Amino acid sequence: MQEQEEIKIYPKVTKMLVGSLAFVLVGSGLVYGGLTSSNIFIVLVGIICALFFGMGLVFSIVKLVQSEPALLIHREGIVDRSSYASAGAVAWSEIKNIHIYQIKNEKFIGIDVYDPELLMSRHPAWKRKLMSLNKGMTGSAIHISASSISCNLYELFPLLYRRWNASRNLNTETKEGQGL
Repeated sequence: MQEQEEIKIYPKVTKMLVGSLAFVLVGSGLVYGGLTSSNIFIVLVGIICALFFGMGLVFSIVKLVQSEPALLIHREGIVDRSSYASAGAVAWSEIKNIHIYQIKNEKFIGIDVYDPELLMSRHPAWKRKLMSLNKGMTGSAIHISASSISCNLYELFPLLYRRWNASRNLNTETKEGQGL
């Protein structure tokens, strides 16, 4: 098999940055409005909104200043850094299936792995919880959102699929050549 080049896909954070900032401001406004009207429910909603989207704001600012790719595709597999719940390094041999799906108007590449628990065990508890929630909603352990990467999802998907398939064929040939 010929040597395949490493492909780097960088994050697209503008929408997330602007959206997170807007919701942090809305949450802050709710806190202020709830405090002035003595409505504890509105204060709590505002705090939750500001904290949740504040994490998104921090994530998008970090991605903006970092120079590392959101997705790295190489000979051994992929390195997913496209979201808070990203999987990190995943070998081709761990991947069971790759597919495209859509939730509302957002498109994703879903990557199913043979052992999701092993994949999640590599991460801290907070990230395992996020990954588990995502897996529960969609059935896939890894999700790459079209809005988080700077390339066309319909161009990325066939490239990922071909690389994964080529890896599967190479592993089969290697096993057969070794008499396994």
